[in-house]
Amino acid sequence: MQPDREAAKHTACAHYARLLEECHNSSYARRMLGACNNEKDALSACMRQFSHDYARQRLANARENAAAKNANANAWDDLERDEALLRQLVEREKAKRNS
Repeated sequence: MQPDREAAKHTACAHYARLLEECHNSSYARRMLGACNNEKDALSACMRQFSHDYARQRLANARENAAAKNANANAWDDLERDEALLRQLVEREKAKRNS
């Protein structure tokens, strides 16, 4: 079994990984005859759930970031609109003074 390079990410599944590793280390015959399949299935289910949860979290973060960017863009649009209105008011005042 390869060492877990992302052990910090998968702390929820560490128990299942230890059980599978212990089963694999206990006997080569058990490993080859499929006696460790229950542990492997439990680890796979845990990792799949972790993956789904992580994807949902990333999606939620992406939606929040998109909403923040959209709000920022709307704020800039409002500023530009206000600036255009101020320019119009200034032009009107200049036109009144010149008349």
